[in-house]
Amino acid sequence: MTVRTAQTAKTSHRGGASALHGADTESKKDFLSGRQQGRPALNVALGNTGDFDFVPKPLTKGEILSLYQKIKSAITVRQVGEMYGMEPDRHGMVCCPFHSDSDPSMKLNDTYYYCFGCGANGDAIDLTAKLFDLNPRQAAEKLIHDFGLDPDKPPANAIALLPPKRGLTDEQWADIAYCLRVLTDYLDLLHDWRERYKPATPEEPHDARFVEALHMTETIEHLTDCVAFGTPQQKAAAAAQLLSGSYLLMLEERTDRLALAKCA
Repeated sequence: MTVRTAQTAKTSHRGGASALHGADTESKKDFLSGRQQGRPALNVALGNTGDFDFVPKPLTKGEILSLYQKIKSAITVRQVGEMYGMEPDRHGMVCCPFHSDSDPSMKLNDTYYYCFGCGANGDAIDLTAKLFDLNPRQAAEKLIHDFGLDPDKPPANAIALLPPKRGLTDEQWADIAYCLRVLTDYLDLLHDWRERYKPATPEEPHDARFVEALHMTETIEHLTDCVAFGTPQQKAAAAAQLLSGSYLLMLEERTDRLALAKCA
C-alpha cells in the first residue's frame, strides 16, 4: 500500500496509557518494526521521517465537533487501518496492534473497530489516536493531513449517513438474544470437537465431528459477529435474516439433542 504522506509514530507514555494501549514495550516495538507475524513495518509503511509538519489552528468546541463528524463521514475505519499498514482479510479481520496477537482478532468495520482479544474499540479517530499516542484533536488533524481532506467543505466521497432510527422493540431484542444463544452454543461445540477429536497422526482417519468443526467454525463465527456487533438496527436485521429460514431452528434442535445425549 502506498501512503501519501510521511508521519512519525510517537511512542511516548502519557500517565498509564501508552501508544499501543495495554501492550508491553516489546510488543509495541514489534508492531512498529513489523516483526509480528510478518506484517509490514508500520514506520516503513508510513515513510516516517520526522514529527508532524502541521500546526493546528485554534478551534472552538463546536468547530472541533463538526470537524470530527466530517472526518468520520468521509473515512471508514477500514480505510484508516489500511492507510497505516494493516492488511484486513476478506472478513475485515487483522492482528490487533494493541496486544500480542498471533491470529487476527480485531475486526475493522466501516464505522468502528473491535478486538475480540483485548476489547479495544472505537471509531476512526480513536484508532488513529491509539496507534500514534495522540489526543483526539491531533488524531483528527493527522487524518485530514494524511487523507488530503478539506475541513471547510464536505468531501466528495463522503459516506451517506442514515437518519436516526427508532430503538428496537422488546421482540427484536429477544430475537437477537435467541440467535446469539443458539450460535454460541453451537460454536462452543465446534471448538470442543476441533480439539477433542483432532487426529493424533496424519494417517489417522478424521472423525466426522472434527471435519464438521473445520468446515463450520469460520461460518458460525461470522454469523455470530453479524448479530453481536454493529448498530441495534444492524443486529436486528441480521437476526431477522437468520430467523427467516429454518436453519437456526435445526441448529438449536441438533445442539440440544447432542447435549441430552452427552448427559445420558
